[in-house]
Amino acid sequence: MYGMHSVIAALQNGDRQYSRLLASREALDSLKSSLSQQVYSRLTSSSELSVEVVARAKIDGMLPPHSAHQSIALLCKRLRNASLESLLVNCSPLGGSPPGTSPSGVGKKCVVVLDRVQDPRNIGAVLRSAYFFGANGVMLPKAHTPNESAVMAKAASGALELVPIVRTNLAQALRQMGRQKSKEGINEMATSEATHAEPWVRVALETDVESATTWEEQSEFLGDSSKVALVFGSEGAGIRPLVRRQCDISLVIKNPADRNSKFHDKFKSASSLPSIDSLNLSNAVAVTLALLAASRMK
Repeated sequence: MYGMHSVIAALQNGDRQYSRLLASREALDSLKSSLSQQVYSRLTSSSELSVEVVARAKIDGMLPPHSAHQSIALLCKRLRNASLESLLVNCSPLGGSPPGTSPSGVGKKCVVVLDRVQDPRNIGAVLRSAYFFGANGVMLPKAHTPNESAVMAKAASGALELVPIVRTNLAQALRQMGRQKSKEGINEMATSEATHAEPWVRVALETDVESATTWEEQSEFLGDSSKVALVFGSEGAGIRPLVRRQCDISLVIKNPADRNSKFHDKFKSASSLPSIDSLNLSNAVAVTLALLAASRMK
């Protein structure tokens, strides 16, 4: 792991196991000023952590070319992923605030689901947005997606230590989170204790699907929903059909620019304004979380 924010967050995380810290004298001074005296003293006196003052060139030689390590690197073990039940049953908005009280975040309960996303930088950026908006966690499939890594940690800028990650069978998990349809055609609750008395509203964020509605049409409903799972597909293939079938709503998000905005002239020749597929995945997640936060603040 490398980069000042990532290393600071890892050292402050009581669940993280680490063994070797390499830093230039200047980076070590910055680290000391960023940590409390108690934490810094505990780290430097611990027999479990070897602290080495080294030249930047040594760290350059240990990492891939062009790594923005800021002259600091930490050797550590991967964190244990959260369980699905802990995420669904015990989650509350990040920061310890009771559900619905966060003035700037999504409030209530919200998880981000990423189906087979391949770029660790995208996942790291999503973790950063999830933390900023107070989402409860990020769900990833067990396979066909990258493991937590130094690249992901650097993109997350500390959020890897703060946002729970669950790796699971997404289709099964989403089915557990929502309503199941019985043979008689009656909607009934999933029997798992993880759903308790109220199901999650599972939202598939699409780029261009004929059956999808717009965010504006569902904004009031989503704002009133206390549990929302936002499902995004991979950068190229999108959401897999098996995962999409477990979702309650398919939504597209259109650019909010209108005829009175400064953007109108640029797009006036187009049949419609750009949709969310004009953004990369991490930006699309951030936009969606911002829209959900706004709808829950009304």
